Amino acid sequence: MDYWICSVTPDNFRIAFEKKIWAFDSVSRRDLISIGDRILFYVKGTNEFRGSAEVTGQWMKAAGPIWKGELEENQVIWPWQAPIRWLALGRVNAKNWADKLSFIKNKADWHVYLMGSPANFRHNIPERDYNLVVSKMEAMSALTTQVELPTEKIKSGGANVIFEPSKMDITHTEIQYMLIKLGKYGRCDVWVPSADRGRSFNDELFENLTLQYLPQLGFEDKVRRIVENIDVLWFRQNTIIAAFEVEHTTSIYSGLLRMADLISVQPNVRFSLFIVIPDERRDKAKEEITRPTFEINFRPPLSQICRVSTYDDLIKVYEEVSKASFPPTWDHDNVNRLGDIVRT
Repeated sequence: MDYWICSVTPDNFRIAFEKKIWAFDSVSRRDLISIGDRILFYVKGTNEFRGSAEVTGQWMKAAGPIWKGELEENQVIWPWQAPIRWLALGRVNAKNWADKLSFIKNKADWHVYLMGSPANFRHNIPERDYNLVVSKMEAMSALTTQVELPTEKIKSGGANVIFEPSKMDITHTEIQYMLIKLGKYGRCDVWVPSADRGRSFNDELFENLTLQYLPQLGFEDKVRRIVENIDVLWFRQNTIIAAFEVEHTTSIYSGLLRMADLISVQPNVRFSLFIVIPDERRDKAKEEITRPTFEINFRPPLSQICRVSTYDDLIKVYEEVSKASFPPTWDHDNVNRLGDIVRT
């Protein structure tokens, strides 16, 4: 028996609870978890573990869309499903207990170990860590557990589970924060749009980590307006070395259009462009970036200019860089390791 953590949105946690199933988007993830394994569910945007379940059956192909993102796009995104049995429900603040969880090596960056599915960089966790979290959940078994979605009461194992109106899923903010920190680890100045500087994550305000003013880049006003609204920019000596558009739930096509607009008005772009997406949207990104619009009207085509980077890609690099005694200095060459070209 192995113990795992899976990160999930509030919407999909409710679906998993009601339908007693869990799912993955790839065979490689599916094959990590077997019948009898236990899963802790970390709900994004809450900083909390909210439930524990046991995998009780074989992985099977999904018959149709059931998860929130699938229903919105009317297609199956997580095709491998397995039945689960709920063992515990509760609210355990991950940040408050990070010091006690041995799998979290870098306590300051505790949230990174809880990203992805499976989380902890696709590694299982020690049984004692699992038991610690579950014991805290069980201590609340007679209390009301709040799972943030439309109000509804469900009786389960002595606990009333209340689904309340959901707060904003802050995964986009988490990824933006990770890109800011990655840039600063690599000795870059970092820019985020003015509207985003008021955001915070892990008790750090973006405005304390990023540039207050966009450097004078010599761009025309039209180019400057596009550049200043890109989600994250990395600078070295007032020169852009990388631009990142995070497309968490928004249209990948719209993000690519922003990159395409930039190339159209500034055809000799000399810095790396990245579309950053959840792992399950990789195929969708490949489909969008190779549209005829982007293939025919650009030389070279956009698919050879703009790289695709998944959350998993960033998490792995972040783990490596944050632990390094001498983090790499980002430049025009090594920054490209953060993503892949779709076509070469």
